[in-house]
Amino acid sequence: MQTKAPTILAALMLVAGFSRAAERTESHEWLVGDAPIIKVEAFKGSIRVERAESGRVQFELNARASGDNAGQWVDRIAVKANPFGAGLVVSVKQAGWGVEFGSGTAPQRHVEMVLRVPPLCNLDLKSEVGSIEVADDIEGNMRARVSTGNIFFGRVKGSVTAVTRSGNVVIARTTGDLDARSHFGDLQIGTILGWAELRADHGNIDVMNSFGGLSAEAVRGDITAGMSRRVSANSSLKSAAGNIVVDVDPESPLTVQAAASWGRIQSEIDWEVAQGKSTKNRLHGERNGGGPLLALKASGGDVRINGVPTFGM
Repeated sequence: MQTKAPTILAALMLVAGFSRAAERTESHEWLVGDAPIIKVEAFKGSIRVERAESGRVQFELNARASGDNAGQWVDRIAVKANPFGAGLVVSVKQAGWGVEFGSGTAPQRHVEMVLRVPPLCNLDLKSEVGSIEVADDIEGNMRARVSTGNIFFGRVKGSVTAVTRSGNVVIARTTGDLDARSHFGDLQIGTILGWAELRADHGNIDVMNSFGGLSAEAVRGDITAGMSRRVSANSSLKSAAGNIVVDVDPESPLTVQAAASWGRIQSEIDWEVAQGKSTKNRLHGERNGGGPLLALKASGGDVRINGVPTFGM
């Protein structure tokens, strides 16, 4: 059962000369059960997630505005919570506000949120305009979505889904599966122990170390990826208008199929190649007797395979 602790609400209005500014802060706390599902939906603003003690969810909001209608803008923000059997839904909305019209300097509008959650929980975070940042060592399944803004996850023991239309996605480590997408922005990924599905329409994809196999597609951008010696599944890397660079452990058992429609294929390591299966822009071969398939296709760039030992992995 969940109960809501008392809410603290404070609002501060500042007026100096011809400058108008308003600020509002709110703090909330709820009691939750073990491994709760926590969902936050915000019309605007950055969300930062930090660890808290088990059994509690804390939420802080700071809204600041300047220019015309600053006070009315912050007053219309509403924080509502709906506890349910397995968790909590928090919505941050602005009632009855449309397009703003005014004279002079454009008004400034900022919303910052801090969410403190138990170490074991499942998160579903969404902000229309703003960034999402999740701290290290939170265990569970995570989802983050923004229309305009960046997404950052630290070390996650679990799976991650991260989607932004305009912004970068940075993820340090996931032990589970990963699904990351950006329409305008880069994907920068550290270590993935599970399967990864990555797509950047207008940006680069950079993976430091993949253990569980990956599917990466960059429409207009480069792909760089490091493959662990113990990679356990097939991988497919495609770039329509960019280069592909892959680091492969020379001791890994792999099968490679590489193609560069308008570029060249270069490999630092040798492959066991059947007759007629290797040209300047095509390569089909095996390493150490063959293993998981590494499919590389650069329609408008080059493919490069580097030999990089991964000791201890």
